[in-house]
Amino acid sequence: MSYSDLDSEKALISVLLQNSDNMALIPDLRAEHFSEPFISSVFAACYKEFAQNGRYTPASLIPHLWFEKDDSQGLKSLQEISKWRVAILYDVHELAESIRSFYLKRKFEEFISEFAHRAVNELPQDLILEIHSRTENLLTEHSAVKTKTSAEVYEDFAKSLDESLTIYPTGLPAIDYCMAGGLVAGKAYGIAARKKSGKTAFMCTLAQNLNNSGISTLYVALEMGSREMMQRIVARELMEYPQAFLGDKRKEPAFQNKVTAYLSKAPRNLNFIDRAGISFDELKIAMQIGVVKHKAKVVIVDYWQLVGGKSNKKSTAEHLDEVAQWLAEFAKRHRVALLCASQINQEGNTRGGEGMRLAFDQVYQLHRLEDEGEPRIWIEMMDTRYTAWQNIGSKESPAFKINSKGVYFDSLQK
Repeated sequence: MSYSDLDSEKALISVLLQNSDNMALIPDLRAEHFSEPFISSVFAACYKEFAQNGRYTPASLIPHLWFEKDDSQGLKSLQEISKWRVAILYDVHELAESIRSFYLKRKFEEFISEFAHRAVNELPQDLILEIHSRTENLLTEHSAVKTKTSAEVYEDFAKSLDESLTIYPTGLPAIDYCMAGGLVAGKAYGIAARKKSGKTAFMCTLAQNLNNSGISTLYVALEMGSREMMQRIVARELMEYPQAFLGDKRKEPAFQNKVTAYLSKAPRNLNFIDRAGISFDELKIAMQIGVVKHKAKVVIVDYWQLVGGKSNKKSTAEHLDEVAQWLAEFAKRHRVALLCASQINQEGNTRGGEGMRLAFDQVYQLHRLEDEGEPRIWIEMMDTRYTAWQNIGSKESPAFKINSKGVYFDSLQK
């Protein structure tokens, strides 16, 4: 039996040839992990070019490859390979893990064959010890998950004391205080609230604050589309009510000129994934490419329960647990601060399970207080792993109001 996953090998090399940024997502994969020789050689060329130049194209790979005919035919061949199964979205990490897994199966098959032949003339205890040693080395060398010794952990921790901690202020001082300065790179934050309590207004406020501060931010808009989000942002910046974009005023030349003047000089640090009904697999690919392409430092997901693609074999809670855990790991792997909204059910728990509270570093709940004027908000800290436990405001002394011009959070406390 020969173990290989040619479909995954073809799919991965196609994805890599379409966009060289994807190579950054699989640093542990090697050419020897591929079973098909030509695909292996193409991957080796991609890896070498990416390591040297940070990018590659099918044309730049030609000097590293050998073709039976001339290089122009080789370029055409690579371009054809890049079109393999492009209609299907793949998770680059899952493809790489499948390829690595089949590589380990092939190596183990070789061991079994070798040791079965040697067993005729060698002592079984010696063979068993060698099998154990070689399989252990194989797993250690080729596993994506590495084991660290205590000495390595101590050394790594000592070095971290000299590293500057990357923190992105939210533009809302009371929030920053509870987060120990702002959104910390590598950590995941949850913002939970009941329906129509201001989740999107809060997320949009932070997104625009970060945009104005020059911090590249990726907004995953799963409920309200990017056009509606931009209406809120522009309305806030121009101190207009959102209704201005819905009535006759939007057609007035003076209003249009005002909007155009702002957009011409508006900061360009906010990017969107605009996809209602996105599946979990599609989300994985879109976020990975979005972060690599736009070099996002902060990712905002609005909101958790709208990530679809649940398998029939899993409950909703199991599906959302998996989504939450992946988002938290994504933040750590890419060193981005991740902020994710969630809806609260009538019992006061995050609808769909407690996965976000278990996986994230901090989780907050927005409490909306109706007012004769604009709604007031105080924020309860539900969970925290790295700060003191404290709320932001209270029912008696709310921390924010929702400004109806633009619909954004205004601080009531400093």
